[in-house]
Amino acid sequence: MRKRLLLTWALTITVLSGWAQGDNVGMGGRDEGIASILERLDVMKKKNDAFNIFLNTNIAYEEELGHDGQGEFKGRHLRFEARGFLDNHWSYRFRYQLTKTWEKQDDGFANSLDIMMVNYQINKRLRVTGGQWAVSMGGFEYDANAIQVLDYSDFNKYLNTSLIGAEVSYDIGQRQLIQLDISNTNNNSLEKTYPGAGLEKASHPISVTVNWIGSRLWDKLENHWSYSYMHEAKGINNRLLMLGSRLTLGKWTCYLDYYQAWEDIDRHGIVSADAAAAGLTQGDQPTTMRDVYYQSLVGRFQYQLTPHWLCFVKGFAEKASASGIPVLKNYRHNYGYQAALQWIPDLSQDARLSLAYVGRTTHYNEAIGLPDVSYNRVELSLIYRIKIF
Repeated sequence: MRKRLLLTWALTITVLSGWAQGDNVGMGGRDEGIASILERLDVMKKKNDAFNIFLNTNIAYEEELGHDGQGEFKGRHLRFEARGFLDNHWSYRFRYQLTKTWEKQDDGFANSLDIMMVNYQINKRLRVTGGQWAVSMGGFEYDANAIQVLDYSDFNKYLNTSLIGAEVSYDIGQRQLIQLDISNTNNNSLEKTYPGAGLEKASHPISVTVNWIGSRLWDKLENHWSYSYMHEAKGINNRLLMLGSRLTLGKWTCYLDYYQAWEDIDRHGIVSADAAAAGLTQGDQPTTMRDVYYQSLVGRFQYQLTPHWLCFVKGFAEKASASGIPVLKNYRHNYGYQAALQWIPDLSQDARLSLAYVGRTTHYNEAIGLPDVSYNRVELSLIYRIKIF
């Protein structure tokens, strides 16, 4: 009876996936050697890799530090994912956020849809992809499964890259891959994306990204580097440079990401929000700023204590600036600092318990008149990529 109920529950989730939303790019997180729940309970044996179902989960208890600190449980992530390889050429991936309110966007998809893409492997070197996914960009924080990230840098937190388009990937050999992504620049109209900016619509609002992935030093050093050109509106273009390098030496793994954004119109929205808070814009409606600049440096160092235990520290330093207003020149500096100890109880499952400290400080120049903001917390979280089938 129990096996019948479990099988019915799994099939129900499959049907409900049509209403529901990881690594950002590629085919998802680790599942090699991981048995699904149905396999472990001997309800159903996998015959092929054409159909896989995952739930990406992160549930935490957070205790804020400080005089007015509060403690509470939080459900951070619950993402439904289905993916598989239909044959030697065709593969697909679908991921939906169950913790995000459904709202239809102007591109036709819901804002809670992360990924809906189909891949076709033309030959051993060439692959094409179509649909919606996180555009292939550089950096390792950007490419991490969101459930594994305790706190994003502001650069990645406010960067929208889940867009509709197409990608061509070419394996040039010697452990190197080139990816060319062409996509919509935004999910919604200019009026919704950049309120108050008064932009004139472009005939082809297209984003182009070139991403290079390469391994060196016998796969000990891996690089993810990209450059993006986003045509937002007539005479308005944004550029993104995202560089990431990761070094693995035995039990040590570390990466360093460097990000820059030159934005004719404030795509991140951080400067615009700060300008409104400081009373530098007029009217009741928010105004999107022009000619802004963002820079970010992110580093993470991990040590595998034993197969079941690991620890890491992570930090980032960022700044923001706007050239049009003197008080907004290099006005904002943001710092993050994290440390965690994680326990992996079962090596056959992609699950862990994490005890972590997370802190952040945002410092503003005196000229803008905004108070500095900081927070610190200790958290205990369950991070689990559940393979159901």
